[in-house]
Amino acid sequence: MKLSRIYCSRSDLFPSIAFQTGLNVILARVLERKDEKKDSHNLGKTLLIDLLDFCLLKELKKDFFMKKHPARFAGLVFFLEIELPAGDFATIRRGVDETSKISVKRHAERHQDFSALAEESWDHWRLPLQKGIDWLNSALSLRAFGTLNYRDGHSFFLRKQKDFSDVFELHKFNQGSDSYWKPVVAQVLGLDAGLIERKYELDAEIENGEAKRKEARRDSGLDESDYDRLRGQVEILRSQIGLKQAQLDAFDFHAEEMSINRQLSGEIETRLEQVNTIVYNLKVDLEQAQKGLHYDIQFDLGEIKQIFEEAKIAFPDQIHQGYASLLDFNHKILSERKAHLQERLDELNRALESAVAEHQELNRRRKDLLTALKDAPSLTRYKQLQRTLDDERAKLSALDEKFRQVEALIGFGTKIGALQKERDRNIEAIAAMTRGGSERYSEIRIKFAEIVSAVLDRTAEIWIKQNDNGNLEFHADFSDGSGSAFTSEGDGTTYRKFLCMAFDLAVLTTYAKEPFYRFVYHDGALETLDARRKIRWIGLVREYCEKFNLQYIMTLIEDDLPRDAEDKKLPFPEAEIVRELHDRDDSGRLFRMPAF
Repeated sequence: MKLSRIYCSRSDLFPSIAFQTGLNVILARVLERKDEKKDSHNLGKTLLIDLLDFCLLKELKKDFFMKKHPARFAGLVFFLEIELPAGDFATIRRGVDETSKISVKRHAERHQDFSALAEESWDHWRLPLQKGIDWLNSALSLRAFGTLNYRDGHSFFLRKQKDFSDVFELHKFNQGSDSYWKPVVAQVLGLDAGLIERKYELDAEIENGEAKRKEARRDSGLDESDYDRLRGQVEILRSQIGLKQAQLDAFDFHAEEMSINRQLSGEIETRLEQVNTIVYNLKVDLEQAQKGLHYDIQFDLGEIKQIFEEAKIAFPDQIHQGYASLLDFNHKILSERKAHLQERLDELNRALESAVAEHQELNRRRKDLLTALKDAPSLTRYKQLQRTLDDERAKLSALDEKFRQVEALIGFGTKIGALQKERDRNIEAIAAMTRGGSERYSEIRIKFAEIVSAVLDRTAEIWIKQNDNGNLEFHADFSDGSGSAFTSEGDGTTYRKFLCMAFDLAVLTTYAKEPFYRFVYHDGALETLDARRKIRWIGLVREYCEKFNLQYIMTLIEDDLPRDAEDKKLPFPEAEIVRELHDRDDSGRLFRMPAF
């Protein structure tokens, strides 16, 4: 798969870009160096990647530039012509106003213009987005990708600046879990992506099962250890119900009458006696509490003063004040005592009410049992036994439900155990796969090392290891060649970026003889590289493109052009520059409109 041409229904806003096999340069020239308001970094070099991805049927989010500025792009329709593995071409049509509707046409000649093509001339008109992806996936037939589709791996070959921080984990992968991107990397390296996918599926299923088991335990208040206890209760109660049912069927009430006698002489009479005592004691306590509420202080300070006057004895103010204080203190004590007595009275009333209610219920039950024992018709005793049987059946139903809940808990445990065993086997299979590697994996890392050595004169390695959770971790870094130590050079932005570019090129060359991607787009490929490394990289890219029939697209600003030993710029041939941008006015932007 190569890119052939991208164009728009409005060529005045977006002039077409024709891509070629070999090196394709998007060059941003600085024409207004004295104007400090100009910026050669804001012309659309990176935006072209987003536009290509749009035409390759990217599902849009609200932060996509067309979504953020709908008025700017309203009515525009874009067309991307791609070269298929079979040697023919396909043009994809996608409009801004209806991004979910895709039209496609397959054709034999390159560089066609279908911007005015009638609806009936398209092979498929206004397909839903997913059907458009399916059609293109079928047309590309990237067999090396197995069950994955072309969109799962194409981002490695459309690298923007933010995709150069890690060789394997692209920026878009940061927004999802490892389960999304690690199978893709494994597939690219020639490993079994299905094993990796299954490992993450098993992790998710086990986690889900554990959550359901925890929820079931919480909701039921039960545990797997309750299984045998509940089973015993069910068996016993079921046996008792069977016996009563047999008595009912035989109309034999002897056993039931004996049971009633036991309840009368034991449970009910004993409890009635206890409740009588409780009621008596509560009434005594209530009487005492009520008396306490009516008690008041009988001391009269005026009478005391009068007695003193009659006895011709002086009644000093100090004594009067002392008595008054004492009287006031006693009133406060009495007030607090009455408050506590009122609370106690309320408690006693509630307790008495509860005891009287229980007494009434016990009397009702005794009356019912005595009625069954007296000369009431046999039908009454039959109904009594039937009610008992109904109660026990209700209890059995509740017990059965609890027993089923415990069985479900055990079922969760059994399923989780089976999944854990499968995961253990899966982890061992992944370990064996990692140890065994693959021819494709070996070839990719050999080419990767060759590319890094040819450009940077450094040794670099790709390797895989399995972490404690059984998942794969992919690494690419510089080494000292000793087989044990790795340098920190790869931590730098420039060298880390170069490792990403070397990996992409190594993958493309490895797959050169199979239906696969034949292009790679590196945004700002030469930024910060040493001038000598730039020259080497460009030379290697040209060599590999010719040798392996590849298409390499790079963006750069004029200041990043390689320079010779005399510090003179080494410009690209005009044939390699597929689009030239500049900072003079809007005509130099990717979209010929004001910056947005």
